[in-house]
Amino acid sequence: METRLFLIRHGITTWNKQKRYQGNSDVALAAEGKKQAKALAQLLSNYRIDALYTSPLRRARDTALTIGAFSGKKMTLDGRLRELCFGEWEGKTARDLLRERDPAYARWAKGELVKPTGGESVHSLRERTRAFLRDCLKRHRGKAVVIISHGGTIRLMLSSLLNMPLRYTWGMRLDPASMSIVSVSGSMKQLVLLNQTPYQQ
Repeated sequence: METRLFLIRHGITTWNKQKRYQGNSDVALAAEGKKQAKALAQLLSNYRIDALYTSPLRRARDTALTIGAFSGKKMTLDGRLRELCFGEWEGKTARDLLRERDPAYARWAKGELVKPTGGESVHSLRERTRAFLRDCLKRHRGKAVVIISHGGTIRLMLSSLLNMPLRYTWGMRLDPASMSIVSVSGSMKQLVLLNQTPYQQ
């Protein structure tokens, strides 16, 4: 019996455009992001949807509201779908952080998955996303589930589902308002689609 997980990254925000770390900051969708959410909703109208989950952060929640309005499905908020908390890095760009000479960020910029200063570790994010996936797959076996979340969170879900080493997690490109699909049949998990965007880049 196949379960399909539709992993949706929220629409674009002003901070996305400015390349600022958002994390748990509750940034709203930009006007373009609202249009992207409608395009996603129209794309998803081609699929059966049995359940709809979202991060409670506004940019994800508003994307989910638009999708829910098209699909007729009520969304369920789940705090485990929040983005990685970037602590003191939130609201800043990579250039800002390199200028500040934050030693943790210097290691992060080299590809080390260190804990952001005042934030959450990637290992913590992995554990909460794994807990969500276990509950979701148990509750919705054989169903089609739409999950609206964030770039880091979705990458961790994909790496867990596909048994990827953690160090490869950030090697997957996930654009704002993108859709990725994973099929789960018992112990078999297959990546069906990665980073589809229903709009012009």
